[in-house]
Amino acid sequence: KPLQQKRDIEEPGNAEGMRSRAEKMNRDQTIVNREKCEGMLNSDDLVVIVAMVHNRMDYFKYFVESLRNVRYIEDALLVISQDMFLGELDAILNEVDFMCYVKVFYPGSLQLHPSSFPGKDPNDCPRDVSPADAKRMKCINAEWPDQYGHYREAQYTVIKHHWWWKLNFVFQRMDVLKNHKGFKVLVEDDHVLAPDTIHMLLKVKSIPSMDRAHLVVLGDYEALKRPFRGNTLQSLVWVSTKHNMGMAITNKFFDLLHECSSKFCEFDDYNWDWTLHYLSHLQCLGGSSINALVIQGARIQHIGACGVHVKSSDCSAKRAYEKAKALYSSSAHELFPTELSVTVGRQQHPFAIKGNGGWGDKRDHELCAKFANTQQ
Repeated sequence: KPLQQKRDIEEPGNAEGMRSRAEKMNRDQTIVNREKCEGMLNSDDLVVIVAMVHNRMDYFKYFVESLRNVRYIEDALLVISQDMFLGELDAILNEVDFMCYVKVFYPGSLQLHPSSFPGKDPNDCPRDVSPADAKRMKCINAEWPDQYGHYREAQYTVIKHHWWWKLNFVFQRMDVLKNHKGFKVLVEDDHVLAPDTIHMLLKVKSIPSMDRAHLVVLGDYEALKRPFRGNTLQSLVWVSTKHNMGMAITNKFFDLLHECSSKFCEFDDYNWDWTLHYLSHLQCLGGSSINALVIQGARIQHIGACGVHVKSSDCSAKRAYEKAKALYSSSAHELFPTELSVTVGRQQHPFAIKGNGGWGDKRDHELCAKFANTQQ
């Protein structure tokens, strides 16, 4: 069987076999190490960590190592939402014996659809061809350029699709979570968490300010630029460029977002976070901008120096992880606070945006709407 799985991964022509494996994974929803969290599965104090994972295993192994160092991690469930079958991913997860985890697979993955939508179809229009030339070429999506006259690029649209699918899957289709009302924490494969992350989330869950907040943000990108204040949160209007990592959300937020599905799915921006910013500007979620409680002593850090939008001369995952660990070592006296303090920050209404484009294709709108359907 391992040899067959290795072939599935290495042979691009076996997309059909991989699609079957992905469907089975999403059907079975097998919880590995279930005995670790069995007593918490019916509790709203169960913290669900939802990790969107692509192929950056050099970072992912440090994400997993950071989880190993989180106190009370046995009271959490890790959901791995992957979009590639990778032997290295399986090898890393096979070493996880300290917590429960379940793997699910994004069904619109480019690995599963190498030459057809939602991947790149050979008859798709090239990104930079003019709409007039596209119509002469009679390429599939000639009628659906974005607002800037460009055509979809599958390697970018897949990220927004995957983010949206995994959100809907976790809240609507995971049997073990159907009655769960606690936090789902959205992270990615190049994040690392602080040792007291679960302690903090359970503390925050019980404070009065939670009643007025849409979500909790574990930290922003300024963590290394200011003193570490371990017991302080700030009530702020959510900003896509600052607050898009470590978002801890509940059913309340998801239900409001789900009501805005059509706007999310049709806004011409291939970024999920800028699309959320747009919804916040519209005050779509319950008639207000998105309000966040942002933990000032960041319990999450982004170590992915190189990725879709960011290039760096130093892409060493190990050095980035050591730097992240050093922050928590030097701030150890600020971790595990017994009392929390909430201050109110500048309440600036989100500015209007036109959108970054890349999301004009009608097929993307329809697939996105399909993922919001509880039956899909």
